[in-house]
This record gives sequence, structure tokens and C-alpha cells, in this order.
Amino acid sequence: MKYAIKEWVQSVRIGNAPKFVGQVIGYSQGQYILRDADRVKWLRFEEELSPAPKKAA
Repeated sequence: MKYAIKEWVQSVRIGNAPKFVGQVIGYSQGQYILRDADRVKWLRFEEELSPAPKKAA
């Protein structure tokens, strides 16, 4: 696993799938389980994710 549980990641836009920032909450059958700010769950493959940008302090 490239991303750890509770790590924040950004998805890439693929087709009509929206781009979002979410937190890794699990890993199942080769896909990361993510939860976005609206608490919606998403499944994404590792190649569809990148580290979330750091927020300015």
C-alpha cells in the first residue's frame, strides 16, 4: 500500500468521475476506500490517487 490509513489524498479526474480530496479509511480488493469532506465513500485504485496538497498555515 502506497498510502497509509488516515492519509489525505487527491483523486484524478477520470471520465465523468469527479476530482476530490479525501481521507484513506481502508483498503479492499486492490482499491482504496476514501471518505471525502461530505463523508461520501469512494473506491479508487492507487494509480488514480496522488498526495493531497498541503494547506497553507
